[in-house]
Amino acid sequence: LKLRLQGFSNTMHNAEVWLNGTLVGAVQWENQDQHTPTLSIPANVLATTNVISIAPQGLNYDFILFDWLEISYR
Repeated sequence: LKLRLQGFSNTMHNAEVWLNGTLVGAVQWENQDQHTPTLSIPANVLATTNVISIAPQGLNYDFILFDWLEISYR
């Protein structure tokens, strides 16, 4: 799973990435930078219809922009 995120606020960003209710990774980056993490996901987490959730962690507020995602099969 590869996705593109961007910070909107000038702060440290910490977020969990969930796929179909399963935590698949935690990401961290700074400021208004773009961040393109690649996360490994178990095949049994994928479904016919998939739901991605990005949950900011740590701060009372955070602004994270979501751009795109890509799922590759091997």
